[in-house]
Amino acid sequence: MGAVALSPDRRSALSGSSDGIIRIWNIGSGDSPVELGPPHGGPINSLHYSSDGRLIVSASDDKTARVWDIEAKKPIATLTGNAQELVDAVFINSEEVATGGADGIIKIRNFKTNQIRMTLTGHDMTVWSLAVSKDGKYLASASQDKTVIVWEVSTGEQKFHFDENDAPMRCVRFADDQSRLLAAGSDGQLRTWSLSTPDVVTIRAAHSTPVTHMTFSPDGRLLLTSSHEPIIKIWDSATGLLLRSYDNGAPSNCSDFLADGQGLVSAGDDGVIRIWETLKATRPHSWKGTRKALMR
Repeated sequence: MGAVALSPDRRSALSGSSDGIIRIWNIGSGDSPVELGPPHGGPINSLHYSSDGRLIVSASDDKTARVWDIEAKKPIATLTGNAQELVDAVFINSEEVATGGADGIIKIRNFKTNQIRMTLTGHDMTVWSLAVSKDGKYLASASQDKTVIVWEVSTGEQKFHFDENDAPMRCVRFADDQSRLLAAGSDGQLRTWSLSTPDVVTIRAAHSTPVTHMTFSPDGRLLLTSSHEPIIKIWDSATGLLLRSYDNGAPSNCSDFLADGQGLVSAGDDGVIRIWETLKATRPHSWKGTRKALMR
């Protein structure tokens, strides 16, 4: 496993790999990456920035999550007490993070004190992905048990439980306006629920292999998906219409829009970061890192 994340301003990228090291890449300059330390004691499975871009949270096979100060380039908190490997960790707010992993348990805790405020039990298998709504009121989780659950952050109650999926669910995202929830599975299909009519789901074939990442453009109009196949796709987020496909040259672990929403950046398991400066570009600029640094 491995992880890649873009900063809120889309000007730098993080990579985490099997060596437990987090690296910061300056997308514009192409300079050698800066390493954060000390490394995790196992492979890094996820990386996420805080909303202000000052902190990052990492989840690892070493059964810990860490919160890092970007400027100081060191961890300010290590979250322990997890029985199995952690697969994802996300910021809930300026003091709390949610973690999920191989035991199917989600924990919400204060990362400054390592005190667990809430333990959420609703999945029977690995929690692969977590997402927080823009207003911070809801947490969504996607699991190997083929379910997607939306939780109320304040109470821990299940608001929605989507269990009629035919494949393990690998990633989940809220639309920016919080009207829809999107989840993608190992079957390559993309599922969309309207949260006003949650009993109705729209399913469309997105990729021929498991979807590894999806994200919205800054204005929320476009959806970008990547998968184990070397193709990145852009969709109209409202209609589901496929607008464009890009040849990434290798399976992509992460793809995202640049700051202005008019270009793309991707990272793959061949150790290459690719940048399309415009959405109409046919060939990307390539930036070679280390294959180990970008593997997933």
